[in-house]
Amino acid sequence: MINQTARTGAAWLAAPALLALFLAAPARADDAEDGREPYIQTCSKCHGLIAEDAISWAPQNLHAPAVTMPLGPALTGVYMRPAGTIDGYAYSRAFRAAAQNPWAWDEAALDGWLTNSQEFIRGSTMFVKVEEPDRGKIIAYLKKYAPHKSE
Repeated sequence: MINQTARTGAAWLAAPALLALFLAAPARADDAEDGREPYIQTCSKCHGLIAEDAISWAPQNLHAPAVTMPLGPALTGVYMRPAGTIDGYAYSRAFRAAAQNPWAWDEAALDGWLTNSQEFIRGSTMFVKVEEPDRGKIIAYLKKYAPHKSE
């Protein structure tokens, strides 16, 4: 049987090792921060970077050439924005038809769209399927930079 002194001594020996492990481990970022990289890799090539995310615009973080003529509408502020409302963007016929019954880009809509854009709106010009956990991270990232917050 281990006596109290031996247990206390062992705890004191283990404490510095645990503290060193804790301090050496990087802090866990939230999903919004984790979503920056999948957003850049999956979305930014056609939709551009999120204007308010200064970290994405830092030269050391620009992994891909900047988009000068985006194919898709800007996603800055997309969360809770009414669908199909970017002035001057030529939405597909299928998307315009779907937007006739107004809806906003809430979490459920973004999740459906990113899960499979063609199942969400058949005939849209975007073809995307994003798997978890990246899909949830991208949604959290878009929510972080949204002027239209529902919470």
